[in-house]
Amino acid sequence: MVNTGMELHKLRDIFKIGQKILEARFMSRMRLLTVEFCVTYRCNLNCKYCGQGYKQCKYFRPGCKFIGSQDGREEMSSQQINQALDNLRQVRLKRINISGGEPLLREDLGEILDSAYSKDFFVSLTTNGILIPQKIDLLKKINLLIISLDGTRKTTDYLRGENSFKQCLESIALVCKRRIPLMLSSVVTAITTEEDVDYLLNLCTDHNIYCIFNAIIEKGHKQGQWFACPEIAAYKAKEEHLKRIMCYLKQHKHISRMVGGRYWCDLMCEHSKRAQVASIGKAALCMAGRLFLNIEASGQITPCGIKQDPIMPHKIYENDFVKRLREKIPAMACNGCFCYSYDAINQLARLNMRAIKSCIRQQW
Repeated sequence: MVNTGMELHKLRDIFKIGQKILEARFMSRMRLLTVEFCVTYRCNLNCKYCGQGYKQCKYFRPGCKFIGSQDGREEMSSQQINQALDNLRQVRLKRINISGGEPLLREDLGEILDSAYSKDFFVSLTTNGILIPQKIDLLKKINLLIISLDGTRKTTDYLRGENSFKQCLESIALVCKRRIPLMLSSVVTAITTEEDVDYLLNLCTDHNIYCIFNAIIEKGHKQGQWFACPEIAAYKAKEEHLKRIMCYLKQHKHISRMVGGRYWCDLMCEHSKRAQVASIGKAALCMAGRLFLNIEASGQITPCGIKQDPIMPHKIYENDFVKRLREKIPAMACNGCFCYSYDAINQLARLNMRAIKSCIRQQW
């Protein structure tokens, strides 16, 4: 998933972003660039490597219409989401990424999107693509649609479920026909091959779109807590395999279609090294809570989509959230993240010159 909160079409945007980053880093203030906004815990797929799959329970079936409690938690109503968006607007946030679960399962998604548009947010939405033909009219004003696809038919159907590849391609064709801005999101797994990379980058070239590649986080989520999950870890690409795929990407003739390009390939190749540093308590400071947040479907506010300990006692739609703007927020010690959007912001906050140059050149 790309959710850096940056549209660098104007020079003034660069200065505003730079100012926010400096204030967040050196003044410990909340200066949000982007928020991951989960609107439902439900999903109509159960991908083998996805920790979100553990949020499902026996009452949730593909295509179900129920919106309510799960594992003792409630999903926000459309009214609560509207208030949450008002609060985020007050802290001068510009960009949100609507996600889930599968956000297209929300019956009131149209209301949610209208609320976001009315508040002048840049709105991206991440989906598995299955329900797009039924929901296409809701998406006509989306600033960026992100569809998940993991490679060839063989790889995608194995990881995501039979016939998911065909349905996804049909949705991609429809979205392109409607001229909705589109990007693909792919997960590098233990079964990802060079053929999958070729397919994805060739598809992006054909449709004049881009693709982001992320690694697996080997955790599941159940009853409000993340836990080490061997079932998910089994699909994680081992160090040698991940490096092989990244090196192949780095030399690919269509590397320009990969978000982050060679810079992100290099960071991904450091996967094991950085995770080891994090495990022994020498992690770098992360800007979660200052420059980006994760909003659970219940309204709970967490640092990111991986760390689920709430950083505030109240929920996003409550008035106390806005008061947080005036407080100093400690940086988090974490260096094991391999989500592109989070890491991209962190690298900018660390004043990484290669990251800054890559950003200005719009290679991210």
